[in-house]
Amino acid sequence: MTLQVYLAVIFVLISTPVYAYSLEEQRLCMSDAFRLCLSEIPNVTKITTCMIKHRAEVSPGCRTVMDRDNRK
Repeated sequence: MTLQVYLAVIFVLISTPVYAYSLEEQRLCMSDAFRLCLSEIPNVTKITTCMIKHRAEVSPGCRTVMDRDNRK
């Protein structure tokens, strides 16, 4: 994973108001996004769709974030 890709993902996640996640939420889900949805980066909509598709495979912390987002 190059530093440029990593920084691009962080920038996209921070700067997109529709997907405005806290730093803690990003920390909990970032590795899952890279592991499961690398091919979708940096498209936030596609990353989100991919993460939902792979919900059963995400870490417990990220699943908590996803569950919390579903209640909003």
